[in-house]
Amino acid sequence: MITYYREKELLRRCLDSLLQQTTAVHEILIHDDASPEPAEDFIPNHRLIKVVRAETNRGPSRGRNVLLAKASGDYVHFHDADDFFAPAWCEKVTSAIFQNSPDIVFTEVNSFQYGALYREKILDLKKVVAGMNLVDFCLNHALLPLSGTYRKALLDRLGGYRDELWQSEDFEFHARLALAEPSFEIISEPLAFIDVRDASRSQKQLEVWTWRLNSLRLLFLDLPPRFYPSFVEAVSTVGSHLHRLGDREASKAAFELAAQLGTPSFAGRPRPFRWLAKLIGPIRAESLGQHYRGLMPEKMRKLLSASRTSTAEKPKRKAS
Repeated sequence: MITYYREKELLRRCLDSLLQQTTAVHEILIHDDASPEPAEDFIPNHRLIKVVRAETNRGPSRGRNVLLAKASGDYVHFHDADDFFAPAWCEKVTSAIFQNSPDIVFTEVNSFQYGALYREKILDLKKVVAGMNLVDFCLNHALLPLSGTYRKALLDRLGGYRDELWQSEDFEFHARLALAEPSFEIISEPLAFIDVRDASRSQKQLEVWTWRLNSLRLLFLDLPPRFYPSFVEAVSTVGSHLHRLGDREASKAAFELAAQLGTPSFAGRPRPFRWLAKLIGPIRAESLGQHYRGLMPEKMRKLLSASRTSTAEKPKRKAS
């Protein structure tokens, strides 16, 4: 099931990668979100392809729900029109479904930029394979719809996507899905490919992180307390991004929400920032960090960081 808005020729690439699968797909449904360049102009004449065109642009959440209602298979897969598939995607996902009948099959994803491989296995699903709880993972990682193939009955029961979310809809969807404790299989091989483009919705960073905060607020309403530590880290990460993007009020709201439930560890952030955040609070620490980055060129910061790392790793001389 493909959501389309102005991807034009990239839609054809996506469709060709589906029609050339080693195992045939059941059906291909396309939601055209009132694009000025209609999807019909970029698709081949094929019996499996059906297009639903909206009268007004309402975003991918609404489009995916429309397609979910029209899907006739037991399992469904959501895909953006500018992404594409490995030739054996359907064969390997179908095999995993036939073997164990899980509620969800996830595959790894590679990203491409300007036609070349950009990053491999971008979802880091190895953490879940190693035992990380799926809810904890979804709260602090970006699971993408092209990774998953879902039992339709499960999505119908959960109500699909939230129509009111314009951005970060995939984040909220997967976290809410994980809270339902579905059975799942993970194929660690990258079988779906995302195209990193300047024109994609995900590049609108302030919009993305503002809606991520809205998504977290919605998720909190039904979140069991055992997931509060992961939630605190997730909200604090949003607060940091919003601060750097210039929305200080939203950043403050995010950090205040986190403070109601616990203290973030800021794992992965530099040690000086973690120390400052604990001493003077994350908002002031972010402000100081911003001033530091403004005064110190990036190359100089990298040299200092490399110097500290080298000093820390240098073996101490034994006393004679």
